Amino acid sequence: MREIKFRGKSRESVEFPCTSIEKGDWIEGFYCYSYGDNETKIITRIQVESGGVGSGLAEIEISVFPETVEQYTGLKDKNGKEIFEGDILLSRSVEVLDGSDDIQHVVAFNTTDYNAYFDFGYCKRPAHCEVIGNTHENPELLSAPLAPEEVKGCR
Repeated sequence: MREIKFRGKSRESVEFPCTSIEKGDWIEGFYCYSYGDNETKIITRIQVESGGVGSGLAEIEISVFPETVEQYTGLKDKNGKEIFEGDILLSRSVEVLDGSDDIQHVVAFNTTDYNAYFDFGYCKRPAHCEVIGNTHENPELLSAPLAPEEVKGCR
């Protein structure tokens, strides 16, 4: 069974005794929509160290930009990085090593009448691809193919 979690970019900066979250930081955890204040949130865990009773993990709600919320696919790329929808994957043809057949794909969640699935485009084996960015932070990766010197060891 795969791990169910989401990520989203924080709408605000928040300070805690042991950590801080800056506006725009990626937050990972459980998805939550709060009807009371009409906000999209991620419930995440942070380490709380008070030196006594109450030390450990605490769950907190962080408001996130709704357009940045993406689900974890349950898969990792060739470097062990978790793949979320909205990530841009690079796959490289094994036959052509000069970079001319490098292809970027955006991971998308698709639904049909009979099933729901993550679409990895031409990347049929995500474990052989590499996450090179995402649609929110690196939209320029979608407009043009990478130069061979940008590929750095992809196979």
